[in-house]
Amino acid sequence: MEFGSDDAGRAVLEHAYALDPTTGWQLSDALRAAGDLDAAADVLRAAAEAGEPRAYLDLADVEHERGDLDASEAAFEAAIAAGVAEQADDDEGAGS
Repeated sequence: MEFGSDDAGRAVLEHAYALDPTTGWQLSDALRAAGDLDAAADVLRAAAEAGEPRAYLDLADVEHERGDLDASEAAFEAAIAAGVAEQADDDEGAGS
């Protein structure tokens, strides 16, 4: 069973998100698993706006799943503008 796949797990994720919206990507995974793509997109937008630019990458995936290719492209562009690619490169080099 994945964390957040039951009501208690989702409640924990919702509480964490209420305390720190940058954790929204975790809640969005549970929402996506439940089929609530609209709520997942809202949570990811809020996470990105709260300072977690990597949420734009998940948002791009969710928008693609929803069939909104323009919104998906815009989310990818926002990730690039926020320097997410550079963050990923830095993370990969951290263990070297």
